[in-house]
Order: sequence, then structure tokens, then C-alpha cells
Amino acid sequence: MDIELENKKVQEARVEDIRLSNEIADWPQLKKQVPACFEDSACRKEGLIGKCLNPGKINSSCGYEKPQQISLLVIQPRDIKVVHQEKFLSFLRKLFPGLQVNFVDSDSAAGKSWIVRTQAKLLPVYLIAKEADTQGGFKDIKDFAELKDDYYCLSPRLSGGLIFIGRPRIANTLDVFMGTKGNKGSEVLSLLRDLRAGHKELGIKLHYLAIETQNGFAAPGGIAELEEDMRQVCIAKYQPDKLWDYALCRFKNQDSSWWEVCAEQFGINPIAIKKCALSKEGLDLLRENTGLNKELEMSIGPVFLVNNNEVYAAKNFSRVEELEKLLGLVPHVKKDKD
Repeated sequence: MDIELENKKVQEARVEDIRLSNEIADWPQLKKQVPACFEDSACRKEGLIGKCLNPGKINSSCGYEKPQQISLLVIQPRDIKVVHQEKFLSFLRKLFPGLQVNFVDSDSAAGKSWIVRTQAKLLPVYLIAKEADTQGGFKDIKDFAELKDDYYCLSPRLSGGLIFIGRPRIANTLDVFMGTKGNKGSEVLSLLRDLRAGHKELGIKLHYLAIETQNGFAAPGGIAELEEDMRQVCIAKYQPDKLWDYALCRFKNQDSSWWEVCAEQFGINPIAIKKCALSKEGLDLLRENTGLNKELEMSIGPVFLVNNNEVYAAKNFSRVEELEKLLGLVPHVKKDKD
């Protein structure tokens, strides 16, 4: 156990199982004095399920059995590589050691049939056989599993999604869903500003996370974030070339209510922006800005919609080169100054 203290108070504690040696269990002199195992996790053999018999007792032992085979169908385009897919499959294999993965082309008759039956909006679609609910690991995914015929369809909230079904690909477009408050906003905007500077052909549009209800608009960060959303959609209309610098300034000073300081710093007329933000025009602009959120059911961020049909979490990208590759752009080469 590792314990971190600050001012004589426990700030963080970590518990980790440490196996001293794979050979200790085979030492004859120890077998008579130390239990072979205390819990199931101590019994490990690749491809087998281990169980500790008589745990903690001198006569304890590890028993092994072949796992039940569980089918997993993955519906996705044949020629696409899904980001972090192997990590998710490894997670499932730990829960279900007998997992048998079969990929199904989403353009095939079988793939199209499953898309219709599951009413999926995102690819890949992960379908795990109903027999999975007899396994202990099922408890870790049951809240994300919906039974469809003989398979459980796993929610994109668990598996992640990549391609919106039925949306056409529009090259050189990047829609960004993010709030005007939050810890990661400054990093994301800085990255996008650098990307934008090297690719004038790329259309980048920010979509804020405000949601319209029967009682009006609401934002994750409350009224302060909603007011900032209103100001930024007005700046995007009247002084779009100033938006990026202003938005970055506000992220760096987001706890301050003195937004006018950032506005004046970059030549934005605060009186005109305030008039727009407090009017019906501001509401209409925000409604238009968040229309795509409603269509795609986007409520969290930062998230990238790439070329109109591929979705990625922004946290997975930290360099311009990574986004250029994702968007299919020719890398921008900076010219040396004379």
C-alpha cells in the first residue's frame, strides 16, 4: 500500500497486489506452512479461469477450467481502423476469458440487418452473446447492455463510437463540441488555433453545450457559462476573426466576470456584443449554434466531429500533426524566417 500525506492528512492511497515469485508456490518447504492462495485472483493461467479452493487455508489450492466461449460480433466498415479498439476488446477479454471476436462488415447483408435491428446510430456496434449474463464479469457491463434477440448490444457510452450512420462525409470540416468553461478548453482551443493557422481550407466551427428546455437555455456551468455562450456566438457573427483570441483569453480568466477586458484587448466592441447577447438575436444565434448538438445528441465535450461523420474525444489528441492525419490534411510545413 502506498499512502500520500499532506499536512498530516491522507491525500491518496493505492493498494496493489504484488506477486513475489512464480516459483514460491512450488517450494516444498513453503507448501506446508503457507496457503497456496487466498483469493481467485491469485490463480492465473493464460486462457483458463482460476479459482482458489479453500482460500487462506493450508490445504488451499488453485483449480482451473476452460472458460465458456462467448461470441462477440463487431459491426464496422471493413477498411477502417478504430482508435483504441484493442484496448476496449482487452477490457472485455478480462471480463470474459472465452471471448470469441468476429468482425462483420457493416456494408454486408448481415451487417446492415444488425444495424436495422439494433437501431444503431454509431459504428462500431458491439454485440455480445446472451450467455455472457451467466458470467461474473457481466455485472461490470450490465448497465450498458440492452438485449436484442440472442445478443446484448453494448452502449456507445461504454464502447465508444466512431462513425455516424447515414451522415455523408464532408471533407475539410471540423465541428467542435465544448463548453466555454472547463479545465481542458484552453488546451483544445490553442491546438485548434494552430491547426487553423496552417490550413485556411479547413472549416472549424465551435458548438457550445447549452441545451434548450421548456424553461429556456441551460448550460453545464450554470448562468455564467450560458452568458459567455451568448457573447461568443455574437462575436462569431460580427467579429469572427477575433473569436479565437477572445475565447482563449476568457478560458484563461474564466473565473472573472470582467469579460470586457478580454474583448477590449482584441478590439471587440463590448457594448455591441452585450446588446446582441441580451436580445432575441443572441438567443437565435445560440439556438442555431447548438442545433447540431441536438441532432447528434451531443451533451458533453470537448468532442470532435471530423468531416461530418466521425466522432472522437478531443482528449486523445495533443498535437497538430495528429489532427492533420485524422482529417486527411497535408501536413503544414512552417517556412524558416530569413
